[in-house]
Amino acid sequence: MFVSAVHAQAATTRLRPLDPLTPAERNDAERIARADGRVRDLLGSGRSRLIYVEFLSVKSESGAPPTVRHAEVVFYRYDEDTGVRAVVNLTTKAVTDAGRLDSGVVPLSLDEHREALTVAVRNPDVQQILGADEGCDFKFLMPR
Repeated sequence: MFVSAVHAQAATTRLRPLDPLTPAERNDAERIARADGRVRDLLGSGRSRLIYVEFLSVKSESGAPPTVRHAEVVFYRYDEDTGVRAVVNLTTKAVTDAGRLDSGVVPLSLDEHREALTVAVRNPDVQQILGADEGCDFKFLMPR
């Protein structure tokens, strides 16, 4: 067990500025974004959903290669049919930019895609179009 901890620590210290986000960084980015006052104001008190947390390469004004890791965090706000985007500096653990997004540029989350597909394949009209046999559950259509 000690060896695993040493390997995990070594792996995290070797992160380069352009490496993909780790699961821990994704969790941190979401937590940091949700704790930011600007993001909380943009999300309001209604229902919202995390859409994604992705690596974001931020170019410096000098054009030097990035040395700080950033994440883009996107939420969807149901009551206003809008998105909220936050840029999180993972080094300083702060939101550096936050703003609204038009709903047309906010993709469906994987969970929403699954929910929509589940509703659709249960619809008798859809089953008829797809040629459903009785008892077919269309698992082959469900994303993994």
